[in-house]
Amino acid sequence: MYTLNGTDRRQSSFQSLPLNTIYAHNLPKLFKKGQSRQFVYVLPKFVLAASEKLAIELRELNGGRTLVLQSNL
Repeated sequence: MYTLNGTDRRQSSFQSLPLNTIYAHNLPKLFKKGQSRQFVYVLPKFVLAASEKLAIELRELNGGRTLVLQSNL
């Protein structure tokens, strides 16, 4: 989980800051095709500024695929 700070314009400054995890409950090690899992991920309290977005990044353990989900607030 990251906070993204910057603009969407071309050649502008951009910064992604990781958020520290306080606690993770039932965090699965493996996701199978077509399977849904529920888990809890606890982060410290934070507030996003108007120019910031929240990004959730899921990476494959031994592969090159990455899934990034961003908020559009």
